Amino acid sequence: MKAIRVSKTGPSGVLEYVDVPMPVPASGEVLVRTESISVNYADVRMRQGLYPEMPPMPFTPGTEASGTVEAVGSQITNLAPGQKVIVMGGECYAEFVKAGPFSVVPVPEGVDMDAAAVFPTTYLTSYLMLHHFGLVESGQTVLLYPAAGGIGTAVGQLARLAGIEVIGLADSREKAEYAGSQGISHIIDYTKENVPARVMELTGGKGVRLIMDHVAGPKFSDNFDMLAPLGQVIWFGSIGGDLPADMAARFNRHFMKGIAMRSFHLGSTVRADPTAVFNALVTLLGYLREGTIRPIIHRSFRLAEASQAHDLLESGTVTGKLVLKP
Repeated sequence: MKAIRVSKTGPSGVLEYVDVPMPVPASGEVLVRTESISVNYADVRMRQGLYPEMPPMPFTPGTEASGTVEAVGSQITNLAPGQKVIVMGGECYAEFVKAGPFSVVPVPEGVDMDAAAVFPTTYLTSYLMLHHFGLVESGQTVLLYPAAGGIGTAVGQLARLAGIEVIGLADSREKAEYAGSQGISHIIDYTKENVPARVMELTGGKGVRLIMDHVAGPKFSDNFDMLAPLGQVIWFGSIGGDLPADMAARFNRHFMKGIAMRSFHLGSTVRADPTAVFNALVTLLGYLREGTIRPIIHRSFRLAEASQAHDLLESGTVTGKLVLKP
């Protein structure tokens, strides 16, 4: 079968489209023929060698896809060949992928397979940050950046369902318009505006209940200035660089506000609190089936074009999600 392999980390050119052996499912595993494969920024960081938990070389990237069950091991009783499913785990940039039964979820009837492929990571991450860790309630305000990608789409749609107001950061009119269409209430152009001042203006000087920061970088410490009392920052990515050296000093200035900071990683949450993740997934699958949430596909590529998909994702121009088609 064909798959994308990484034998050395680096730019997108290290993604090789090669022949690899067909995976053989063990007695407790499921083999899935992929139909649509999600492209996530975690895949880019892994390709660059910057992911916190790097797999051994060579590896096949990719953490989620949709497809059809090709075969099941002798111990699998809840899934059958021909069934449409979502598969979550590793090595999804391939024509076939095998996984344990708890990583394979039936696709609700009528759900588009591209939408199913890009759904788990972005919507689970967004739902858990908002409701399980953030404990945000209707009428409260949160800040998200960046606001126009896959996470922005999910947060905007989920916040709209829950009556939560979202302030989002974007760097162009096109991204601002897209984020607004997905439920982001207010857009700040961070290239032209003073973000902390604008956030405090929009919240009447109160600050926000929750900040979801996928950027980090040198301005991360500004988050503490924008939090309301008892608010928190959830740091879930570092596309803008490492955390700044002044972070502790800036945080200390807000001791009397009782603010908090935490990191978020979906894989760690799945391992540490599977019940919360399962409950969130059940809720989200219901929304997906009803059409109250709708993942947006920016563009599709052939699996052999994975390097082009990574280049586009890194360009910062993507609104919604990218998928690979075997």
